[in-house]
Amino acid sequence: MYTPTAMHQTHSLPHFMNASNFTLLLLGFIWGGLLHAQEIELNWQPRQDLNTELPASIQLFDTYGALPDGAPLRAMYAEIDLRDTNLKFRSIGSDAVRETTAETYQNNNAILAINGGYFASDHSVSLIIEDGAVVSKGNHKTPRGAFGMANGKPEVTWTLPAPNGDFALKLNDLKQKGAGTPWLASQAIGGGPVLVKDGKMRLDASAEGFGTGHAIRHPRSAIGYKDDHTLVILVVDGRQEASAGATLQELAQMMHQLGVVAAVNLDGGGSSALMAANEVVNVPANVDGGDRNTLRKNAG
Repeated sequence: MYTPTAMHQTHSLPHFMNASNFTLLLLGFIWGGLLHAQEIELNWQPRQDLNTELPASIQLFDTYGALPDGAPLRAMYAEIDLRDTNLKFRSIGSDAVRETTAETYQNNNAILAINGGYFASDHSVSLIIEDGAVVSKGNHKTPRGAFGMANGKPEVTWTLPAPNGDFALKLNDLKQKGAGTPWLASQAIGGGPVLVKDGKMRLDASAEGFGTGHAIRHPRSAIGYKDDHTLVILVVDGRQEASAGATLQELAQMMHQLGVVAAVNLDGGGSSALMAANEVVNVPANVDGGDRNTLRKNAG
């Protein structure tokens, strides 16, 4: 999410967060290395109606196309230039309070917001770091992907809740042996699985503790970056006649084709929502068929 001078998170990320709701998954699912996928041909067009209401450092695009098997797809993404000193990126979330992405957007005077990480009925199950303070360190037992800002630069990594202490441990590799190191991010949101790392599509959803049902087509949310100053936030509509959603593999493919060098899936499903210029940009699937006026309350 972004405020008039910032980006925020709606559930625990740059205004992202959800539980099985915030969120980007897989077909064969147990991919431990590089993925080789058929190109997804999408014709992205700028949303001029919204871009004129946003600073030049934030540009929105959408597409109405089809996946390789002919299934319909509607998706939208925002590209954000962090060199704009009037922008402030924040991960806004709560371990107890539930808000819709629209409510978090409005309550924080934001100009762009997306849902965040995973949550249960009474707590967040994903990492949330807001303004340097750990709101939730998550409760996952296996390393899971996360996005954060550390030393002023975007980063996608894997984290584990510290067994002792109110902080998260960062792992440089999903299969890393031994303890990680404290992640000193100023803003962060947990999700998973990691979609792209070091410029390559990489998925190992099972190693991050996700079941096969998480890999099939659903509405999706994802965040990544092209370089130290260019963020990409993507939302894919799903569970609707006009859009089938995306598998984790398809989501990774889409982010990779957009040129990111690293990306992570956020909570998806009924939680996937993107706000910009006081408008719900996508068609959230909190209710059957999708409805812009009915958004899910997330952990943020």
